[in-house]
Amino acid sequence: MQRSLETNHELAPALLRLLLSDCAPDGRQQTPAPGYNVCLALLDEALTQIRYSVERERPWAVALAEQIQLDMAQLAFKPEVDVGVQQDLIAALHESKLALHQCIRDQAAALGAYYARFSGGKGAGDLDNLLERLAQEAPPTTDPFALLDLLLPQMAIMPAEGQATVITGMMASKQPLMNELGVLLLLHPDASVRPRRNCWH
Repeated sequence: MQRSLETNHELAPALLRLLLSDCAPDGRQQTPAPGYNVCLALLDEALTQIRYSVERERPWAVALAEQIQLDMAQLAFKPEVDVGVQQDLIAALHESKLALHQCIRDQAAALGAYYARFSGGKGAGDLDNLLERLAQEAPPTTDPFALLDLLLPQMAIMPAEGQATVITGMMASKQPLMNELGVLLLLHPDASVRPRRNCWH
């Protein structure tokens, strides 16, 4: 994969286009095409290899890391793309440890505003209700560490202030699972998101 990336900088963008055009569910069919998981795994590996090269300060990798996320924002974060695919792409970026580009946050926010028009401008309810629903939907065997791995990629699309608000809400939630998650998020990888001690006293 590394050799392929160094000789063919179109590999990662091609995998993204293939995933979206031929493999991903489109909202009408909930089951992805047989090649979806394979294509997603290859894209995940390609993103990781790009991140390795970014750390080595290779100019082609720095440019590609930005371009692939610009492409992702433009091609994937629009109403006709299944939300599960968008979540998978965010998770792939999170797994690769590439810094999430602002363009994806902006497109995700715009998409949220688009959907809000069809719900009379109402949000998903107050924060505590949202957290309670998350706790209820979590598999019974899911421990806080496993749930944290599912939650972090989805939180990544929010600005730091929004993430901090969610974490503070977790600390104050009536749900014990949310309290445990809030404690774990004291070690959030982004220092600007970590709650201040006075929010959970």
